[in-house]
Amino acid sequence: MPTYQVSGYTRPEPISRVLGSVTLFPRIDDPDITLPLLISCRGIIHYTRSGERNIVRSLDDNVESGDFIYVAEGCQTGGDHAVSVPFGATDYVFIMGSGGFYNMAQEFFEHRPSTSVIPLESGRRSMDSIINILCTGSLITTPIGKVIILSHADEELLYFGLSNDSEEGMIYMDQLCSYVNGSTRPVITTRTIRNHSDTIINIRGCNVGSNVNGARFQRAIKQIFGDQVTVTAPKHIDTFGGFFRSDRRIIRVEYMLYDFRVQSTTQADNKSALITLFQGISASDIHGNQIGNTEWVDWIPDSIHPPIGFTGRRYIVPNRFSGVRIPLAIHHSQNINREYCYWRQNIYEYNLRNWRDSGTPPSDHNDRVSALRAQLESELVMQSDYPSGQCPYPVYTRYGFASFEEFMAPQNWIFAWNIRTRILSCTAVRHIYSVRIPITDNSPDHNLFVNAFEPGDSRAYIRNDIVETDNRFFNIV
Repeated sequence: MPTYQVSGYTRPEPISRVLGSVTLFPRIDDPDITLPLLISCRGIIHYTRSGERNIVRSLDDNVESGDFIYVAEGCQTGGDHAVSVPFGATDYVFIMGSGGFYNMAQEFFEHRPSTSVIPLESGRRSMDSIINILCTGSLITTPIGKVIILSHADEELLYFGLSNDSEEGMIYMDQLCSYVNGSTRPVITTRTIRNHSDTIINIRGCNVGSNVNGARFQRAIKQIFGDQVTVTAPKHIDTFGGFFRSDRRIIRVEYMLYDFRVQSTTQADNKSALITLFQGISASDIHGNQIGNTEWVDWIPDSIHPPIGFTGRRYIVPNRFSGVRIPLAIHHSQNINREYCYWRQNIYEYNLRNWRDSGTPPSDHNDRVSALRAQLESELVMQSDYPSGQCPYPVYTRYGFASFEEFMAPQNWIFAWNIRTRILSCTAVRHIYSVRIPITDNSPDHNLFVNAFEPGDSRAYIRNDIVETDNRFFNIV
């Protein structure tokens, strides 16, 4: 007999009703006689969607939509081991966007063994959609192994919404905390996701696991998925790509880069000043080797800011350095280059309208900051207990500021007075500098750590260096 997937039921139902249904295909002959006989010799096995395996001992045992039932042809030996597992669990990957990065990641995971990719449509890319599909979606056709969520990300930030009608399309820590403690979100049950620590929710998004704030973001995700699961997230930049071999067949790869980063409220004057900033972060590699002045001098270019006329959002110097050779089994000549990046980021904007009817704003910069401070102090989002006592996370903490006073420092702000609209535009800015270095082993050859698959449909690994449970690459909660 085949394995049956239970569907179409709105509540738990006795297994006798499900297996005795006239709509079952293929039907079980004489279910009133056959089912008790199979139960007597342990010939029926019930799998929850999460893959939990239970030998059916009573026709009154309940099953739910999304569960699986294996019915043996017969019982030769009897006992609990008479029936083998009909199929293994599948890892389900949710692709939370479209375009370049997402397309390459989707192609990568489509070559991964025992993996099913679920690309979500625009307007459906949300945490709600993930949970609803896991609980009731027809796309889940086997027991669930790992749940892998692929998204653009940063520390305490995912680039998709909590619900399908989320206006911002991002998930910050305060929003995630409110969602966890809310009463309207979909609820994962132990029938859906095994309530054991060996069940992994793997976030594939850059820097989510960098753990500066004690992994509170991952702990919140852990609560969403049943609290007893394990949540892993990258400590570094996680990226995907493809390389043509000499036979022109593409090898899909995943690799990681260190993202050594500093931010400043003012521009660094020159390379020497920027090196001083980087020396202050006490960086090291995954092998425990301290990053020192020699590396910063080598990795930071002489020109640290864009040339005149540059109009892009981010200044990147991708080919400034010698590359890292990827393993010969993947490509005989391809390099992965280091990068240096700079961008000025407008992190918060606010309009002062005090002068709409008469007067003009003060001309002195510090006086403008004082006028802005007086207004922002009353804003709900700036209160220390925003959005709630359970989730204190005022807006300025999204941008790495420890206090309102630090956020309001005069050097953080630029102002623009529009005499026609009589609005003073106030913008908080920060300057971000980053060097991105491919992660390699500690050998003299500095081999790139990489996951890669054979071309074609074999779903066979060439290399599998980056594993979700390896705490060099992933933070594990």
